[in-house]
Amino acid sequence: MPVASALPVEVIARRPDVQAAEKNLRAALAGSDVERLNFYPTLSLSASLNAGSTIFQQWFSNPSRSLGSSVALPFLNWNTVQLTIEIADLDVKQAAIAFRSQVYNALADVDNAMSQRLSYQQQKINQQRNLRLGQQRLALANSQYQAGAVSLQTLLDAGGCVIDHRKQFVRSAVQLSQRHHEAVVGVGRRCGKRR
Repeated sequence: MPVASALPVEVIARRPDVQAAEKNLRAALAGSDVERLNFYPTLSLSASLNAGSTIFQQWFSNPSRSLGSSVALPFLNWNTVQLTIEIADLDVKQAAIAFRSQVYNALADVDNAMSQRLSYQQQKINQQRNLRLGQQRLALANSQYQAGAVSLQTLLDAGGCVIDHRKQFVRSAVQLSQRHHEAVVGVGRRCGKRR
């Protein structure tokens, strides 16, 4: 199961929840920049040229020209502009807090999944060892039963212990597989696919 026990923090950037929080933060930053740029005056020029009804005869003889301009001065509404900028800054701070929170939650999820995975991996190793010991006891009880040294009940008890150890081993293997899946999903990968 190839999920490393020590992963770089960058791997959580693959998680959809972290990517969504990052996009929200970027959008808030862009909105803040737009609000700041709206503080500056805008100037628009318009020009038109009218050459009359005939195109070639009086092309340049009597053209009518008009030039217009309009200026918007948003800094004259200082309070409104300042409040708009402050609201945009608050939106950025809120998005940054949400992003930070999402990253911390993702790190905690990955840490928990990795810790549980390691714990279940150790449990599987222990259950495998117990199963081997139970099988050795069963083999010993069987030879003793064949020699007439122990009763049939002793042999059956040893067989029951092997069955119990096998069930526990399978249960721990399933739990390890589930924790491995959680660890893989936690770092933003899909099972069976590498990025």
